[in-house]
Parts: sequence; C-alpha cells; structure tokens
Amino acid sequence: MRVVSVTLLSLVATIFLSSALLLALPGDFSERALWITIFVPLIWASFMTYSYWDKKAWRTMLTLGLVSITGIAIVIISPTPV
Repeated sequence: MRVVSVTLLSLVATIFLSSALLLALPGDFSERALWITIFVPLIWASFMTYSYWDKKAWRTMLTLGLVSITGIAIVIISPTPV
C-alpha cells in the first residue's frame, strides 16, 4: 500500500495540487508558472516523505486522495486564465 502511495498517489496529488495552485494564486501567469515549476520537486518529495512518515498506511492514502480531490475541485471551479 505504501508503494502505491509513493509511486502513484504522490505523483497524482502533486500534479493536481500544482495545477490548482497555478490557477488559484494571484499574480501574473508566467510568474506563477515559474514558481510552481521550481516548487514541484519539493512538493513531490514532501508527499513521498509523508507516505513513509505516517505510521498508518490508510491515512496516507486518504490524505493524498483528499489533496488530489481538492486540486481537481479547484481546477474545475476556477475560471481559465486569459
């Protein structure tokens, strides 16, 4: 279960969280994209570390799943940048 969390769920959560941050943060789009590009490896590494840090595997899957669902909701709700 932890291997699935590290390999699959942490990547999916990182992608959706990055997309949500790109749409939700204020400022110029190119500036936001630069900062998100810089922080994606740090976010991914922190999710992978969390996957092994927590003692219960189900909490890890639940947390990464909720982060992914929240990211998807923000992307769907946010208007597209012009």
